[in-house]
Amino acid sequence: MIKPLNFTAKEVLHSLLDKSKTQTIRRSWKECSICNGIGKLEECCPCQKADIENKYTKCSKCAGTGIIEKQPKYKAGDKVPLVWKFEEEGSVIYCCECGKQIKRLDEDHTSSCGMEYETFNKNLGTVIITEVFEIEIGRTKINPTLKSPYWIEGLDSIEDLAKRDGFKSVKKLFKYFNKNYDLSEPRKFWVYRWKRIGDFNA
Repeated sequence: MIKPLNFTAKEVLHSLLDKSKTQTIRRSWKECSICNGIGKLEECCPCQKADIENKYTKCSKCAGTGIIEKQPKYKAGDKVPLVWKFEEEGSVIYCCECGKQIKRLDEDHTSSCGMEYETFNKNLGTVIITEVFEIEIGRTKINPTLKSPYWIEGLDSIEDLAKRDGFKSVKKLFKYFNKNYDLSEPRKFWVYRWKRIGDFNA
């Protein structure tokens, strides 16, 4: 059974609801559970002693980098459900404005989003994956001659990437990824693009 694509970022909620979001960008790496993401050879406790000087070899799981590459979770042709906050139990109804779960009509929510806020079901439909490819995103050192301190390798148009992913600008996309994944070191990501099943009949 194919695991749903789960979404939690408010930044792309509106594009999910109006169906203008046609892709998602997911990590193609994870932190090593042995090294706890540290990547320092001397702190890899399970590593074996390498020589008579008691120096440690590289971690057998991540080769001392603290990072393990992940294979793509989906392939072209897969039918994948889109879900908002998949792991959150309880009500399946959420606020279109803030993305929070609606358990009851309470004053706290109506005061923040208004009395007539709209709601949506967390199950956002099923899509068919059309493309899967890898990109690399990084942040350069501060350079006043550069238009942007960020860069992406693996595609032609950064603007198109941001638009397809539901961000209002390239700047907002970079801001989100830098905040969540720290782009001071280059990071690789899988890009999954899709069409909704009804779109194939158009």
